[in-house]
Amino acid sequence: MYRMSHDPTPPPPTARRRRGRLLSGAALALALVAPVGAATPALAAPGAPAALAAATAVDQIDGHEVSSPDGSLDLTVGVVDGRLTYDVVRDGTTTVVGASGLGLVLRGPDVDLTSGMTVESVERDEVDETWTPAWGTSSSVRNHANELTVHARHSSGLALDVVVRVFDDGVGFRYVLPRQDALAGGPFVVTAERTEFALPADLTAYFIRAGKDWNADEKHYKAAPVGEVPDAQTPLTLSRGDDLFLAVHEADLTNYASMTLVRGATPGTLVSELIALPDGTKAVLDAREKDVVTPWRTVQVGRAAGDLTESHLVQNLNPPCAVCDVDSDSDGTADTTDWIEAGTYTGVWWELQRRDTTWTAGAKHGATTARIKDYIDLAADAGARYVLAEGWNTNAGGSWTNQDFTTPMPDVDLDEVLRYGAEKGVGFVAHNETRGYVDYYDENLERIFSQYEEWGIHAIKTGYATRFQLGGVNRSHYDQEAVKHYQRVVEAAARHGISVNAHEAIKPTGKDRTWPNMMTGEGVAGMEQQNYMGANGNPPEQATILPFTRWIGGPADYTPGVLDVLWDPAKLNTRVQTTTTTQLALYTTFYSPLQMLADTPENYAKHPEAFEYLRGMPATWDESRVDAQIGDHVTTARRSGDAWYVGVVTDEVDRTLDVPLDMLDDGVTYVAEVWADAQDASWKGDPTAVEVTRSLVTSDDVLSASLVGAGGQAVRLRPATAEDLAGLAPYERARLDLAGAPEATFDPATGTVRVTAEVVNAGTTVAEAHLVLDGETVAGTTARVGGGQTRELSFTLDAADVSYAEHNELAVAGTDGTSGEPARAALLPYPDGAALEALVTAARADGDLDPATAGLLSTRVGALVAAAADADLGAAQRAAQSVRTVLLTRSTEQVGGPALAALDAAVAPWLGERVGLPLVLADLHAAEGAGELTESDAAAVRAPLAAAVRAATRDDDAAVGRALARAAGALATLPAGPAVETLDGLVAAQREELVLEAEAGTLSGGAITTTEHPGYTGTGFVRTLSREGAAFAVDVAGVAPGTTYEVSFRYANGMVVAPLDRQLSLTVDGVSSGPVPFPNLGQDAERWRRWGFSEPVRVTVGEGTTRVGLRYDRGDTGNVNVDHVRLVPDRGVVVGSSGGVVGTTADVRVEVQPRCLAGKAYVALRALNGEDVPVGLTLDLATAFGERTVSEVAPGASGYQSFATRARAVEATTAVVTAHGELGGEPVDARVAVDVPAVDCG
Repeated sequence: MYRMSHDPTPPPPTARRRRGRLLSGAALALALVAPVGAATPALAAPGAPAALAAATAVDQIDGHEVSSPDGSLDLTVGVVDGRLTYDVVRDGTTTVVGASGLGLVLRGPDVDLTSGMTVESVERDEVDETWTPAWGTSSSVRNHANELTVHARHSSGLALDVVVRVFDDGVGFRYVLPRQDALAGGPFVVTAERTEFALPADLTAYFIRAGKDWNADEKHYKAAPVGEVPDAQTPLTLSRGDDLFLAVHEADLTNYASMTLVRGATPGTLVSELIALPDGTKAVLDAREKDVVTPWRTVQVGRAAGDLTESHLVQNLNPPCAVCDVDSDSDGTADTTDWIEAGTYTGVWWELQRRDTTWTAGAKHGATTARIKDYIDLAADAGARYVLAEGWNTNAGGSWTNQDFTTPMPDVDLDEVLRYGAEKGVGFVAHNETRGYVDYYDENLERIFSQYEEWGIHAIKTGYATRFQLGGVNRSHYDQEAVKHYQRVVEAAARHGISVNAHEAIKPTGKDRTWPNMMTGEGVAGMEQQNYMGANGNPPEQATILPFTRWIGGPADYTPGVLDVLWDPAKLNTRVQTTTTTQLALYTTFYSPLQMLADTPENYAKHPEAFEYLRGMPATWDESRVDAQIGDHVTTARRSGDAWYVGVVTDEVDRTLDVPLDMLDDGVTYVAEVWADAQDASWKGDPTAVEVTRSLVTSDDVLSASLVGAGGQAVRLRPATAEDLAGLAPYERARLDLAGAPEATFDPATGTVRVTAEVVNAGTTVAEAHLVLDGETVAGTTARVGGGQTRELSFTLDAADVSYAEHNELAVAGTDGTSGEPARAALLPYPDGAALEALVTAARADGDLDPATAGLLSTRVGALVAAAADADLGAAQRAAQSVRTVLLTRSTEQVGGPALAALDAAVAPWLGERVGLPLVLADLHAAEGAGELTESDAAAVRAPLAAAVRAATRDDDAAVGRALARAAGALATLPAGPAVETLDGLVAAQREELVLEAEAGTLSGGAITTTEHPGYTGTGFVRTLSREGAAFAVDVAGVAPGTTYEVSFRYANGMVVAPLDRQLSLTVDGVSSGPVPFPNLGQDAERWRRWGFSEPVRVTVGEGTTRVGLRYDRGDTGNVNVDHVRLVPDRGVVVGSSGGVVGTTADVRVEVQPRCLAGKAYVALRALNGEDVPVGLTLDLATAFGERTVSEVAPGASGYQSFATRARAVEATTAVVTAHGELGGEPVDARVAVDVPAVDCG
């Protein structure tokens, strides 16, 4: 359910701040509290007393507690063995942070503030104000917290304060080093900060590894138990199933190093680790003029994922706006400026990323005057505020050296660009990519920004890709001096009325409250990474994680809006890993006050319906609401004025989500414009198909968002006009029904049923349809039908999941389980016993069946009918196999051609067409019937072939091989001729399994051969099946036409990004013949060294050479390595059709019937030859009362004897039947023992 968690109660209209009392002495004792509830053990800092490691919240008996305004959160500061500690508890019982150590380690003076601490006094305060952001996700923010300042002192005499604020949605605390004699000697050094976060060990963490490189934040987030997180960047987000959601971060990072987290000594405990300066120290601070404050350490706390993104805690811990001079809402407080403007922007960027044009000067230079004007036109058309031109300035691109950020390229007439932009109402964003030459930029900020101010440029996009050369030293982008540089840029820009979009910069920490001209930044694996992370780009699940991780600190410039997600003009073998509608949904999912419309003018022109959603897209919002399952799906609703925009995104899983519209004003009718993944859309197939619908809704409605994997849905809701009310229909949820009688086809080879049906969706928007079979929804049967559309759908069922009956009931249902009217359909072949028996009778009457064979077939038909009556499909298939075997293993004198054709066609629905051994026998029968083989020659070949069939039904490959060898030998003795040649080829193909090396085949479309990973056969394997058109194929030559193989591929799939399971298309002579799944074989270090086989698929070879291979077609996912192709001859029989008899054992069925005659006991023994193949058996019947041998008992016939006991009564005993026979050189023997019950005729 879509949770709308916004509190409608308005905040107090005025701000207030109450000073608390300073507590000391006896009053301090009254402040001692004992928190409720156990907590996770904390990590003791190196050198700290070991007792702290075992401390819990319950142990903090001498702490100082401060609660949130609503009383739900309690934070306690205490001292354990000389170390300051804190813990956080929710609702009095739930541990949020267990007892955790606090402290810094200093040099100059050398003081370790993680031990030797005592609390001298505490001070309490309250913060309660309401402020108006210059832009943001809410037009009004309440900053309400209770504050506790703990004044502590080290045993050396150095004073340290810890300031704590507890909000309803989390906590923040910071260290303060007051001005004091101990720090009056000059700057001092922080060598370590040892802040601990003893988190519950059963939390799941969403994280990226800690790093200090320029792109450390541009990684993919992973999920793992918190105890398995070795280190992490912040924000770090965590969750647990009992409605506990946390985010650990920092706020107001100004003159300090960025904080990362490292694993502590106890499960769940993380410890702060600051990014070091080049000399290894963490920060250099100076308390001679004013108190030194560190950034706030923050822990946001929510009961749902959306609580984290709706929180303003990080912003609230920053000072009020430092540059605002305009009171936009007339509340008496300046909240913005006349030059800070949120808005969307277009620009020369995506075409550069896709390598259609270049940053560098030359024939393919992108940012020319004419091209920039194209994007200005696009911006004006879309209602965008700005245009970006990367590569506009001298020496941009290439090595990026000796740039001049105030001199344009020769083919850029900047005056004309600025004039044209002003005419269209579009501002210019100047790109300042330093490429890490930061000293130059730092030294020239005033000159550059003064020139921009003179030109009327009010926005820049900075860049720090690769190095960070500052102070003559290459350093981390995140150390203290780098942080100070970013601050200098923001402040200098503010002095000249310039807003900043900073890429490869420091993570946001809520400073946009103080400096709203610091509008957005990168620090994320955004759209750009779709180019540089291989064929997988950004996995779809990232969009469902990022709002709760990277966005915790502030906006990000993700650059969405790429509608032509497949556009690849330079053949980079990369694409955007979403559907087009996801790109629309990202505008609400990922907030940025500078939000890019990233695609090109030409691509937007190709997608006019989708582009319509982007026209006039707001970039600042009045309120926002978020509901999600992190890593699965996110629904985000944001309001601008009286219009709401809703974005829904999912991971790689198809799903349908409800979107309640209870945030709409009651009593008002709205127009819901919905951009959805169309019925034919798919992430890997057709990701650009979009369905657009418009209908009337109210706050009582619940929209149904049907999403394909990596898909999305975008909704715009606005109050309806009179024209809308007259012309639009009310919104209808999905109503699915069959539009006609469904049709079904059973495939015996795969054991599946394909159901085809016309399905109608009477609802407004696209919806998932699920097949309902006999009243139960069938898992895995999902297809999509557009709103108001009728569509032919096909569903594939496993025959084992279908109740075997003459008819089944089918219906379709939506995701809510509501189904339409059912229809009857015959899904599986069901015998008409009378019709089958009539065929047998007619064939006998026509002389096409001899009496013995006709009798045997009647028995087998009866077995087929009985199996159906028992609802046993397997038994029915075995009985049908018996019919086919009887027909094919008899001579033309016993079974004529018409009888064979008619009766085999009658059982084909259970068995499929003849392939393998039945095909060989059918050709043999035809050759005999045509006079191409004599009766005796045919019999010589038929016997071993019949033995092969018999062995194959018993799954005895060794016996099959022996029998086929004898058949080949028999053929070798026959006179040459076309029939013998054909039969010889078919038999030879049945005798040999083929293995064809993939690397020896024909490679195309970028597929290559490599030996990168061991374990392959041959000389290597094929890889780089990772782009559309990549393929390989091997030649199957010298094989008899008509031979059918079970083809499988030896492969490796060690993918660690979604989708883990991959797919390529089978090709036969270049024609796609359906998908081949390649399940994931593991994600460990050996994952690409682990080889397996795909499930086999049937391929029948034709005349000459048949080319078999794999190709990456649209809709495939590729990225598997292929070693070789294995072709195993398809025997064409139902294994297990021998009635349960295995091996070479004859199928002999024995009945015992004791009886009385004239007062004497008799034991009657009957032994039936149950074989389908023409093998005569000699049966030895032995009892305690005598023996008898019956010779040449034919299939379907019995050996019988009634033994006289010469007694009135006999005890129970045993009888034994021994069978002997031979077929095609293979022994057919059996020994069957049966119990003879006692009989008393007295």
